[in-house]
Amino acid sequence: MPSASSLSLNNVAFLGAAGGTGGYVRTAFLLEGYSGSSALNDPDSPYGGFDLAIGTLASTYPNEDVTIILQANYGTIYPSIPLTTVLTGGGSLTVKSDDSGLWTVTTFDIGNVENVDLRLDDVAVTTLSWDNNGTTTSRNAGIITGTSALIGTLNINGQGPPGTGASGSNGGSFTGSSGFNGSDGSPPSAGGTGEEAVANGGNGNSALGNSAWSITLLGSGTVTQLNGYGIDATGGDGGSGGTAMGGNGGSGGNSTSTEYPENGADGGRGGDASANGGDGGTGTGGNGAQIIKTTGWVIAASNIAGGEGTGGSGGTGGIANGGSGGSGGWGAMGGSSGNYGSNGSQSTYSGGAGASINGTAGTITTI
Repeated sequence: MPSASSLSLNNVAFLGAAGGTGGYVRTAFLLEGYSGSSALNDPDSPYGGFDLAIGTLASTYPNEDVTIILQANYGTIYPSIPLTTVLTGGGSLTVKSDDSGLWTVTTFDIGNVENVDLRLDDVAVTTLSWDNNGTTTSRNAGIITGTSALIGTLNINGQGPPGTGASGSNGGSFTGSSGFNGSDGSPPSAGGTGEEAVANGGNGNSALGNSAWSITLLGSGTVTQLNGYGIDATGGDGGSGGTAMGGNGGSGGNSTSTEYPENGADGGRGGDASANGGDGGTGTGGNGAQIIKTTGWVIAASNIAGGEGTGGSGGTGGIANGGSGGSGGWGAMGGSSGNYGSNGSQSTYSGGAGASINGTAGTITTI
C-alpha cells in the first residue's frame, strides 16, 4: 500500500475506511523543534514548525478542511499568507491535541483577517488574538467552533492608539484695505466700503475610535477573559482667533454744483472684523464587540465597552476692530455735508466645544 503522503484527494475515502497511517487525511502533526523528516497524515513524521505545516496543507489541499494535531505544547503561531488562505479559502482549520494529553498553544495570532473558520478540539490557547481592526466599522472575525476548547484571553478589540483629531490652525493677522474715495461731481459719488478682515481660528478635526471585531462561538469551550472594547477618540481643539482690523470706509465725494444746492456724498462703511475661535472637533468612540455564542460556551469575564468620545475644546477669541466709517463729502450752494459711514462690526467669540459621542457597548447573545 502506498504511503499516506503520496495519496491524492481521490484516496480520502479509501484512507478513512482502510486506515493507512491511522486513517488520517488532510492532517499535519506538529511537534515544535522536531528536525526529522515530515509527511502529511503520519503521526510518526511530524512537522517541527507551524508555518511549514500550514504551508504544506494549504498547497496540498486548497480550499479544503484541514487539521493540525499537536503532539506537545506549542509556543507562538504567527500570521501568514498560508494561514489566511486556509482560514478564509472556503475550508476550515482544526487545531487539536493528540490522544496523549491536552496541549496548549501559548500565543495564536490570527492577524488582520475576516470571516475565518477556526475549530479548536480539546486544545488550550493561552492568548488568541486578532490584529487591530483598523477601522471604525465593526468587521466579522468569523466563527470559532470549540470542542471542550480552553481560551485564556480572546482579543478582538479595536486596539491601536486612541483616535485624535488635529487641532485647528490659529488665526493670523489681517488688515482690510480702505474703501475707495468717492468722486467729486454733480452729483458726487459715495465712498466705498472698507474691506472685511477675517482672522478666525480653524475648526478642530473630528476623530473616530476603532471598533472591535464581532465573532461567533459555536460548540463548547471556555474563555477566561474576552477583550472586545472600542477605542477612545478625542476631537481636535479649535484654533485661537488672530488679529483682524477692518478697512476704513472711503470718504464721500464733494458736490461741485454751481446752480442749485446739492449735498455731499456719504462716506463708505467701515469693514467688518472677526477673530473668532474655531469650534472643537467631534470625538466618537469605537463600538464594542458583538458576540454570538451557543450555550456550550462560558465567558468568565469580558470587556466589551464602547470607546469614550471626547469633543475638542473651542478656541479662544482674538482681537478684532471694525474699520471706521468714511467722512461725508462737502455740499455745495448751501447743501449739507454727506453722512459719515457706519463703523464696521467686530466679533471675537470663543469657539464651541465639539460633541462627545461614546461608542455603542458590545453585547453577548446566547443562541
